[in-house]
Amino acid sequence: MNFTNVTIFGAGTMGHSIALLFATGGHDVILSDTREAALDEAKRRIAKTAQDIHAYAGGESPESILARITYTMDGFASCPRADLVIEVISENTTIKRQFYETLAGHITPTTLVTSNTSVLNIFEHAPEKLHRQLMMAHYFIPPHLTPLVEVVRHPSTDDAVVEAFLACLRDMGMIPIVLKKFARGFIINRIQRAFNQEIFQLIHDGVADAQDIDAATSICFGRRLAVIPYLSRIDSSGLDLVLNNYRQAPMGLVTDETPPALLEEHVSRNELGIKTGKGFYVYGEENEELLRRRDARLHAVRKFVEQLDKDIPYVLTPARD
Repeated sequence: MNFTNVTIFGAGTMGHSIALLFATGGHDVILSDTREAALDEAKRRIAKTAQDIHAYAGGESPESILARITYTMDGFASCPRADLVIEVISENTTIKRQFYETLAGHITPTTLVTSNTSVLNIFEHAPEKLHRQLMMAHYFIPPHLTPLVEVVRHPSTDDAVVEAFLACLRDMGMIPIVLKKFARGFIINRIQRAFNQEIFQLIHDGVADAQDIDAATSICFGRRLAVIPYLSRIDSSGLDLVLNNYRQAPMGLVTDETPPALLEEHVSRNELGIKTGKGFYVYGEENEELLRRRDARLHAVRKFVEQLDKDIPYVLTPARD
């Protein structure tokens, strides 16, 4: 399967970036949304991002990439021709169920369907008749620059289809990780949830401010994880030392998943981050320039790490029980 024709439902933060990813990878993309304003904004952002990427990374002309993307409010009309359908719509279960019920009547039996969800077990919300051609593929912001894709297959999905999709992702420079089974939040969001709980609590308790926590985590986690895998880093510390630290006096970590008070306070004041101009930091009219610099830095780090892996391979042998 070549997945030449790709239809994406949902043109928001993730959808428009996934569309750019596949178009850059040579696929013909139809990007659909129920809101015309969302499509207009997606078209503007895709065009600008394509220009920015070309400015710092070169490659195919933005015009050629953009020519592969079509925008529509009726994505279902294109489904009979789609090799791959990507669902990036609301995480509302009612909306999901309605979407998949409708989708089932518009696709062929050979169309692969993937959902960007990481929270919902999509197999519980999609009709059983779709399970054989349905997978979860969770991308990360921004998908066109962050290569990780967490994949969960259904037991009935044909192995050849799974391998074809993984090959498609790899051909675009993505790195798919196939989970052995579904776990709500997959890998990264589960770890981030615990990470966030502790960070928000440290700020709330006055232990450190946002800037110092950002500096500490970036300098330590950010730089070390770029060059040595996390569990390998624990091995290098010594599992006996790690265990001994656990056996010392408890740290009083946050153990439940109650929404942090600090987060509730920010949202109640409509301090939602870049989208409203204020979160843990204050943002102004230069937001798009900030995002452009973010993308340029992500690109530079990605290229550096890829070259580092070639020049100084860090090859590990998994332990087997």
